[in-house]
Amino acid sequence: MLTSMIQGVRKNYQKVRIAWFLARSRPKLRRIARHFAGIYTPQEKLEMARRALLELRDGEHNTNVGSDLNKINEALELGWSYKKIGTTKQEVIEFRNGKSQRIFATKLLEKTRSGKSIETSRIRDLVKEGVLSLEDIGVSEEELISWDRKWELKFRKKEIQELRTMASNNFVEAQKEIISWGSMWKIESFERRILQGSGNSDRKFDFSPEELGITQEEIHALTGRALLNKTRVELEGIRNAAAKGVLSEFEIESRKIVEQYPEDPDRWLRMEGFKFLLKKIGASLEDIGSSDDELRNLFRISKINNARHFLDNLRKPTEKEWFFLGFDEFHISDSKELIRRPEWHVELIQRRLGSADASLSDIGTNNEEMKILCKKGYFFIADLVVKRLRLVSGGVAEPDLEDGERYPVESALEVVRESLVRGGGNLSDIASSEDELNNFRQTLLGMRKIETAI
Repeated sequence: MLTSMIQGVRKNYQKVRIAWFLARSRPKLRRIARHFAGIYTPQEKLEMARRALLELRDGEHNTNVGSDLNKINEALELGWSYKKIGTTKQEVIEFRNGKSQRIFATKLLEKTRSGKSIETSRIRDLVKEGVLSLEDIGVSEEELISWDRKWELKFRKKEIQELRTMASNNFVEAQKEIISWGSMWKIESFERRILQGSGNSDRKFDFSPEELGITQEEIHALTGRALLNKTRVELEGIRNAAAKGVLSEFEIESRKIVEQYPEDPDRWLRMEGFKFLLKKIGASLEDIGSSDDELRNLFRISKINNARHFLDNLRKPTEKEWFFLGFDEFHISDSKELIRRPEWHVELIQRRLGSADASLSDIGTNNEEMKILCKKGYFFIADLVVKRLRLVSGGVAEPDLEDGERYPVESALEVVRESLVRGGGNLSDIASSEDELNNFRQTLLGMRKIETAI
């Protein structure tokens, strides 16, 4: 036993060092520290073997069979007897020959036969491992196929009911089911899945209209009504968003996207998506209680709301809003784009308002404020870059660079200087100085040269 513990210490030397530190620091952590280092007392090894035995007898942990048998063997090597562990040599041999997997397979078969779940694929997987045969489990391939067919029919009938709900004249119930399924593409797929199968089974089965309780024509008609309700759900959401003042980017110029994703209109920008989907199912805007005038108005509202969003970003610039995934060296490298980021916000506002035939007064601003906010944006960019340089040069943040890539310190300094010029300010306005910028250059260039040399 002592020899085994010494070998464990040698094998896990680094872990032992950490464990020793933890044990000296906090006595209560001694057991955790030993286990972390892979060191167990003989009594603990015995307990582990007993737990492994229970798992093997239960069968549910069939993927751990090898690990469980190893734990029993380790206890035996330490001198514990089969009797102390709670088993016999014969039982351990049986577990090596697939007894635990057989127990698990029997449970899977019971679940399938009782109707609790379909486990035929998992039973076949166990057989493929080569430890068991179908005869060992007490089942035939013909019986498994019959269960596959029963469960596939049950699944298709469930989808038929879901499709009926989505096609229902009760819009509240239809809306709940449609929202749970989401995309138009998924709704359309119901027709294929019901007629051809879901792919959940190991085999493909054909069912008659009598078995399904519905004809192909009825399924097609239900799909059309479900898609019509889908457009109603979308329109309802857009109307609610408009009423709350949060509707944004409800695009009308989306023909390119319609052409790019003809299989899934939910990925379109919605205006043309509505019209295309309605045309596809032979319906009109009037069929969903809408009109071209309403869609144009919703479009206008969305553009104005989007312009307001960018105005808020100019008034209260934040790293999260201006740089979706966070500000880093990627943005610094593209110095020209970074410098004109405030102008870009102004252009976005102007384009949105132009599309909506609206003016700055419609979002509560004017040209004078836009000029002031643009300058404020330049100061924000310069300050953001300086703060990033402080973090990187001070070793607080790791630069986000490719292997061997030099730090873009010259680009960074260019952004700082040019932004301040455009904003009509100087380094003191962002609590910096020429000395600090020079230190950045020396520190970051030196750092990169050393790394490159290595």
